[in-house]
Amino acid sequence: MTREHGLPAATRNYVIFGLAFVVASVLAVRAWLSPSVGRGQPDGWLRVLVVTNDVKDLASALDEHGLNALQRTPTGVIEDGRSLLDADASELDIALAYADEHGYGFLAIAQDDFEFSYPGVLGEHASPPDAHTESPFLVFSVGDRTAPNGGQSRAAAGPIASAPLYDRPIPQFDSLRLALFGHPDFLALWEEAPGTRDTPAHQARQVLEARKVLSIADALRSAHEGWVQLARGWTHDDLGSGAAQVRTLTPPWTAGEALPVVGGALVLERPAKIIVQTQGKLPESSLRETFLRTGYRHTPRFASTATAELDSCAGLPERFAGQAQVSADGRRVLLGHGEPGQAELWTFTHEPGSLCAAELSQTLDTPVAGRVDDLRVASSGKLAWIDLDDGSLRWMDASTRSRLPPPTTGTKSGGRFSSPRWLDGELLVVLGEHPREAPEFDFDTALHVVGTEGAGEDGSTLEPVRAHLRLDALWAEAERGAERVRGLELAPAGLDRLLVLTRGCALESPRPGARPGRAAQPCLHLLRTEDGRPLGSVLREALAAAPDPSPEAVGSELRGRLHLETFGPIGPYTDLGFAPDGSALAWTDDDGLMLLELPNAASEDAALTGARRISALSDLHRPRLSLDGAHIYATRALELPSDLASDPKKAPRVDVALAFARDAQP
Repeated sequence: MTREHGLPAATRNYVIFGLAFVVASVLAVRAWLSPSVGRGQPDGWLRVLVVTNDVKDLASALDEHGLNALQRTPTGVIEDGRSLLDADASELDIALAYADEHGYGFLAIAQDDFEFSYPGVLGEHASPPDAHTESPFLVFSVGDRTAPNGGQSRAAAGPIASAPLYDRPIPQFDSLRLALFGHPDFLALWEEAPGTRDTPAHQARQVLEARKVLSIADALRSAHEGWVQLARGWTHDDLGSGAAQVRTLTPPWTAGEALPVVGGALVLERPAKIIVQTQGKLPESSLRETFLRTGYRHTPRFASTATAELDSCAGLPERFAGQAQVSADGRRVLLGHGEPGQAELWTFTHEPGSLCAAELSQTLDTPVAGRVDDLRVASSGKLAWIDLDDGSLRWMDASTRSRLPPPTTGTKSGGRFSSPRWLDGELLVVLGEHPREAPEFDFDTALHVVGTEGAGEDGSTLEPVRAHLRLDALWAEAERGAERVRGLELAPAGLDRLLVLTRGCALESPRPGARPGRAAQPCLHLLRTEDGRPLGSVLREALAAAPDPSPEAVGSELRGRLHLETFGPIGPYTDLGFAPDGSALAWTDDDGLMLLELPNAASEDAALTGARRISALSDLHRPRLSLDGAHIYATRALELPSDLASDPKKAPRVDVALAFARDAQP
């Protein structure tokens, strides 16, 4: 009989158990030494640990996207996970180990709650710094999700636009979703080999695709990129080399405009914030401008920064309600008109050591907003405007109000005034549209001269001295074109000149050097006195010398006292502004900002040098030239992309005040 030698069955079982124990111990030690792979529970693709002190319910919001999320505080995670690593481990490593131990595939942490180097922690995935973005959340891959990267956790940021005012918790939720849905290890779900089914990755992808998470991420990314692009409008990041020729006068996320005054510009500021609200699962945005309280600063100085330096103006109130308007000479400003109640008229003064100072001159009861058009302030402090309700001309001072009814012709009504301008402290010129007699349905434009001298000695209001003449009456009969002259705009140029803009050039023989143009283009003329005396004085003399105030009688007197020149066509334009001394004309068009230098009226043979483009910046409006002629102020309309607006048909916009050097080139 053969005898077999071997271990008893019981002994073999002990040996097998011992070997299994040794193998398990080795694997445990390996897992302990490598906390990124193989620790604790299996790591799920859809499991996310959110660690933050700031906002509650972020995890439940992620659940709506098909994720299995848990939210904890940093203190709780670090206390429970500290035993997993050495005592000198960082808080971030502890949080990663804790997430791995409990089977999470991704760890989302609020940056403000942890100390680490950012953006250094992002490594090769770091984006260049952007002054217009921030990333409240970072997302790290954990455990099994790090296998494609050699067991190393990778981080992804969730950049959002930093400027909007968000309804909580939109910034945190958007940043968290952008970081997670854009994480390279999360996107690896879509890199699985075709044909593989019934794997955890495939099942996770089906859940996420059913909830369109990638489309949501694209929409979020597009929205924040739109808001960032809007923010760059204040710093001209999109202008390239042309940005050196322009300065922003309003701080970021502030709307406003610049009014030329003595010594610089009065810059009106109104807060302009994007309000981002939640609607469904995506944010919607609206833009609200605050007009009721307006601050201002003074004296732009070009420097190396994109935003010009501004100084406060001594004496002026810090805030006021309503609107503002300055006189043509830049020495007076009316604050607060356009709102029910009183407005304040301030006069700029020169105080030692102050770039800008002003004192209160008088308080006026002003018209209510919505009824006033083209309000103008005289050097005397009087106000003139067009009443939108009936087209009449109105003017006032501290004690009286006057009205000139709209023009009529015979029994025909429907005329209107436009472009009221002060020639001095008392004398107004204004364009009037006079309806033609039946059966014609057109209008003739007349130049009205209105003397607004105040009250009589007994306190009664005097009837204003006024007369009018058709614009084409300023030319001799032989010089008139076939079409009657239609006025568009008036602009006093110093004391002895008046710039007149008409619809088309009526003269058959324009001044030497003037550019030929089409009748449809606006045409610029200069009306000046023959002897250089103030235009207001000459007009008063003509009114006094005329046997009656009829257009024929006044026109006959004026022809011997005034000289008319035609510069030629300009434009087309969307807005225009004249230099106070008549030396230049600036206008905006679809392609940017134009400047036309006007010759000295005393030079008979001077010709236009031709308009030149100052800026190719789009969406410019309301150009104004500074009193010293060195700068052109304008507003730029920054518009929120229509797909980000609450109502795409009413995309909100912000007007930003800009200053251009007069010698700038686009």
